[in-house]
Amino acid sequence: AMLMAAQHRANHDALTGLANRALFDEIFGHQLAICRRTSRYLAILYIDLDGFKPVNDVHGHAAGDEVLCMVAARLKNAIRESDLAARLGGDEFALILVNTGLEAAQALSLKLMDSLSLPYAVGALKLEISASIGIACYPESGTAREALSLRADEAMYRAKAAGKRRYAVAS
Repeated sequence: AMLMAAQHRANHDALTGLANRALFDEIFGHQLAICRRTSRYLAILYIDLDGFKPVNDVHGHAAGDEVLCMVAARLKNAIRESDLAARLGGDEFALILVNTGLEAAQALSLKLMDSLSLPYAVGALKLEISASIGIACYPESGTAREALSLRADEAMYRAKAAGKRRYAVAS
């Protein structure tokens, strides 16, 4: 049990309980290998919160942490058992959507933009943030893990630059 707990700690974000970057990369690589063998699709979403820094600055880190945990719960709620939600660090999250093409990834992104923009009740506060999302798809956006990650990240920054609370698709 202690070993399992240690393994869990090594692979998961302590605050939100989501997969961490190491586990995300490992499962991403594993899923890509399956895609190559079986000609399946895969989509990854990089999600960055808009307006999160002011939450921390104005209301403190405890409030910020609570919001991050609620974001994690909303992400887990939006995906299937077979998908993976990860916290890459700070207010950056990522999803691996197995057997998912671009259209379904875009539909989920729209749903997520709505759900992540609903107010967060922290004590007596109702805090508002939104999310910018970058989508990369295998094989259209790339076939290697590094390339797909980079393109999802670039797309996410493009979404932010275009005015936040929107998604962009990797070219």
